[in-house]
Amino acid sequence: MKADNPIRDFEIDPRSLKTIGTDLSRPECILAEPDGSLWAADARGGVVHIQPDGSQQIITQKYADKINPTSDVDRFFVGTLPNGLAFADNGDILISNFGTDCLERMKRTGET
Repeated sequence: MKADNPIRDFEIDPRSLKTIGTDLSRPECILAEPDGSLWAADARGGVVHIQPDGSQQIITQKYADKINPTSDVDRFFVGTLPNGLAFADNGDILISNFGTDCLERMKRTGET
């Protein structure tokens, strides 16, 4: 017997949606903080911190600045490509990095 799907009749009015964050590169795994700020993994080699007022800053891991892919395609095979994020108990950002095949810990200032 098939159970009823409680969201089957769910609808959203597209006019009620708004854009948060701009000029991101393959944003994934959004984390929200109690103050309303957001963190998102970004394919440029770090995370983007979006403040409640809409201002944003990319924070890259310090070693990521030494990696220089020669093309857009290379960035998926060379260097860093953050994918999943979580907060550590001390506030550091834990990163599942598709580009390095590692789990990494980064301070909010970019130090690893």
